[in-house]
Amino acid sequence: MVTVITAIILIAFAMLTLFLSSSVIFDWLGIRAKKGNYVLLVVWANFISSVLYLFAA
Repeated sequence: MVTVITAIILIAFAMLTLFLSSSVIFDWLGIRAKKGNYVLLVVWANFISSVLYLFAA
């Protein structure tokens, strides 16, 4: 039971990270303008990490 709950939390975290990083990269819903200044390398690293989080979960 603990592993299922942990997996659900990890998947939710991965999906949130994927949405937030991809929304800045691809400018979904105008989020890029709302976020202000950001380092593109860090955003891409978060995007790649979120995909790895999904595979890990």
